[in-house]
Amino acid sequence: MLRAVGLIENGSMAEAELCLKQAYLLTPDAPDVHFALGLFEEKSGDLHSAQRHYERVTQLDPCHARAYVNLGLLHKQADALDKTEDCYRRATTADPAMAEAHLNLGTLLHQTNRPDEAEKSFLQALANEPTMAAAHLNLSMMMLWQSRIPEALQFALKALQLAPRIAEVHNALGAIYKSTQQTAKAVERF
Repeated sequence: MLRAVGLIENGSMAEAELCLKQAYLLTPDAPDVHFALGLFEEKSGDLHSAQRHYERVTQLDPCHARAYVNLGLLHKQADALDKTEDCYRRATTADPAMAEAHLNLGTLLHQTNRPDEAEKSFLQALANEPTMAAAHLNLSMMMLWQSRIPEALQFALKALQLAPRIAEVHNALGAIYKSTQQTAKAVERF
């Protein structure tokens, strides 16, 4: 399976397809085979088939956090936010240490106007992976919107330290400086 996933990541889709067909014939009920098939179908643009494979993974292995995250991302693309949230919550339960699952859940909670829950998810992502720039950035923006300027600045500066080339980080700092009437610093960041 690792070979097939590597082939998918490298764009060798024809070779990956052959590996996956062989693996499926040998072990049709293996979660890792369905997960790799989901990756293959997703990269090939067949999101419906990818979803079916990820769902099969979660039936075969209810603790497969990565499958829940991928399934949640597909549901989010379809604007099925309740299903997206369910998948992200299942991912955080299946693997509480998976920072990406907490980040995705926090982002969704923030987008659905639940800042207190979102903050907890972002902080959990950072507890699991302190160098996750996206979690620092998301916390910074959320705190800016809540007028928690000192905290927003703290998280934005940490995001800048971790990801100095990401434009969104500079925009966040610019917005924070603008909100505190520090026009010169704001212009420098924008």
